[in-house]
Amino acid sequence: DVGTDKNRSSELGLVKNMLMFGIPVTLLFFYKMLKFTPYFRVFILLTSLHYSNILNPLIIYLVFMFENKLIQLKENS
Repeated sequence: DVGTDKNRSSELGLVKNMLMFGIPVTLLFFYKMLKFTPYFRVFILLTSLHYSNILNPLIIYLVFMFENKLIQLKENS
């Protein structure tokens, strides 16, 4: 049990989020995240199945930062 965290008992992050925040809030959060970050949809959906790292504020910041960078590169080329 090295490196395990007692608060992260559920490996399915999507189910854990639905239990913590409620189904409507969780679905609204994922809808908004998927709507504004089309290049990272696969990453967001895959991380929601494993400990839901997308709820980490640093990961959210990095996703939006790289999303804006990709959009700017696409517009310039």
